[in-house]
Amino acid sequence: MKEIKVIELERPKVNVKDFSKMIGLIFGALLMVAGGIMLPTIILTLPGIGLFFIGLMVVRAFAPKITFDCPACGLEATANHRVKNTKCPSCEFVIPVRWVKQKPTKIKKETR
Repeated sequence: MKEIKVIELERPKVNVKDFSKMIGLIFGALLMVAGGIMLPTIILTLPGIGLFFIGLMVVRAFAPKITFDCPACGLEATANHRVKNTKCPSCEFVIPVRWVKQKPTKIKKETR
């Protein structure tokens, strides 16, 4: 039996480069809110359920992902942001994940 190791991953930073992902996240969140507003009505309940779940899938698709090496097989695996467990696509080993804050980078000033 394989020993289960907890992998510590740093939370991803949101950069200006990730602008398209940010738009996708906002669009998915708006779809979820619109679906949530439609749910309590009698006529719009079914479209509201569909809109809510479509928004949830869009948010999940555009969520930041981190790649790391699997401790069991050594191949590359990915983890969505804020998940507690992820599964390696090659060996299907369940890997527990602990998220830690990114360490601040210090900028060294050169003196002449």
